Amino acid sequence: MRIGLGEYEQRAFIEMDLGSESLPTIEGKCRRYVAYWRTGQEQHDHGVFPRVWWLVPSEPRLASIAGVIRRLAQEAQALFTVVLSSQAVDQLTGWPAAGARS
Repeated sequence: MRIGLGEYEQRAFIEMDLGSESLPTIEGKCRRYVAYWRTGQEQHDHGVFPRVWWLVPSEPRLASIAGVIRRLAQEAQALFTVVLSSQAVDQLTGWPAAGARS
């Protein structure tokens, strides 16, 4: 996703979580994003690696996915943000993204 505001542009990968995937599956997806980040391909092609936004249906799910992210390598954790789906528009269009949890 790309959102532009004047001369600014925010890029993001969006993961819409419906609470149906297991946490090991979520962890696997996160690790694939980290592996892709480490290739440098996205940065080479676009100058930046977009943040990965997990949009989740509930506070308990937010806490669970945030816990998965905390188990990743320290330098990789900053690639991810978890927000409630009901707050996604406000968070994604905020400059910077205030209130989201990494």
